[in-house]
Amino acid sequence: MTEFYSSIQRFRNPIEMPGGWLFDHAKTLRRINLYTVGKFESGEYDSLGFRKFFYNITKPAIDIARKFIDLDTKDVVLIPEHQDEEFKLWLMQKDLRQWMKTEGFADLLNELKSDFPKYGSIVVKKSKDGLKRVPLENLRFDPSAKSLSDSDFVYEVHLMSAGEIKKMPWNKDAVKILLDSGKKKYEIFECYFKADDGWERKFYADVFRIQDKNGVITHSIEAHINDSNEYLPPQELHSDKIEEFPYREKHWERLPGRWLGFALGEYLTDNQIAVNEDVNLERKALHIKALNIWWTQDEMIGNNLLTDMQSGEVVKTSSAIHAVQKDNTDLTAFASSFNKWLNL
Repeated sequence: MTEFYSSIQRFRNPIEMPGGWLFDHAKTLRRINLYTVGKFESGEYDSLGFRKFFYNITKPAIDIARKFIDLDTKDVVLIPEHQDEEFKLWLMQKDLRQWMKTEGFADLLNELKSDFPKYGSIVVKKSKDGLKRVPLENLRFDPSAKSLSDSDFVYEVHLMSAGEIKKMPWNKDAVKILLDSGKKKYEIFECYFKADDGWERKFYADVFRIQDKNGVITHSIEAHINDSNEYLPPQELHSDKIEEFPYREKHWERLPGRWLGFALGEYLTDNQIAVNEDVNLERKALHIKALNIWWTQDEMIGNNLLTDMQSGEVVKTSSAIHAVQKDNTDLTAFASSFNKWLNL
């Protein structure tokens, strides 16, 4: 595989952490995103067809933490280094306030404070259009790197329309070949590679294409990348060099051996799984308790009294019909287990 595809594979492979356990960056982000919106990784129904209910304890905890870091533009204050610079600083503070208002800096702070306790890491990108939040799901890098700038590759995925691509100062011939496919949206990889005098930047499209022995080209998906696939080289749309790395990052709590921070979205994983398990086991117990079941030794009685008999019908039987006694003595145990996890 080319350097591009081997880097993607490095990103998606689990890494070994100090202590001998494996950490999967992509899988962890996916789980955090699902749990935040109350979705199971395995789907909404269990193997018996019962609907699974998600008792979300992750989202409320993140919301509470977000309020404790409720930063606003008024919290951004310039501090003078010398006593005779108060007037100059006052003018600079006015300019800063106007710049933050024009650039929508308050909206950026709101986005970041939502991500911070959720993922444990936030990333912003510096460009000619100002500072922009970078969704962590769009980044590809070495998951074991201490920082993005320490990784020997950093890729950012963009979903762009044909109109957006035409506005970019990219190779016109390459863009024409790409747009001839007639898609509504195109997946573009903005790739940064370390160079001796800064960073080399390339924009790639038409990735994860596989050509079989008959020349038929199919598109695979990134999650299925493996050594057995012979991928066609991605189409290069543009290439240049930049001196300053555009990404800035901040982490909630650091764990040695990985880039991703550690925060509530991951910290509450076991609690969320245990609470959901208790809730759904209790609901199944209540479902069984609500069933009307009888037993008799008379083989002439139908299989289902609720459907085989009419209201007012007289039952003639050689053996008594008994209701199956059911109790919910285990519901107290469910409540105890539920509260134990919830109190954590």
